[in-house]
Amino acid sequence: KEVTGLSLVAVYARGSIVRGLALEGISDVDTLGFATVSHSDADSELKAWQSRGSERARRMRSAYPFCSGLEMRLVCVPERSSLGGWLRGDAAAPASLADTQLRA
Repeated sequence: KEVTGLSLVAVYARGSIVRGLALEGISDVDTLGFATVSHSDADSELKAWQSRGSERARRMRSAYPFCSGLEMRLVCVPERSSLGGWLRGDAAAPASLADTQLRA
């Protein structure tokens, strides 16, 4: 686990590769993840994880040469927020979202 206190809830793959329409050397892997974080100082660990994105993309291209790269987006919310409870399945959907509830 690279980020202490981060719980990955879901990852969605999107784009041409998952639809079976990939073009060799052009198409990349596109993902969107949702996670909860249990402590506020996870920001520095998340930034460090993000900074290693080019290394993850290089490993992906090495393992799957037809793929041009890797796009990973991660949306993190505080574990104890109403949105965090909803993502974990412990609470109803929040009535509204405050920008402060999201970390992208």
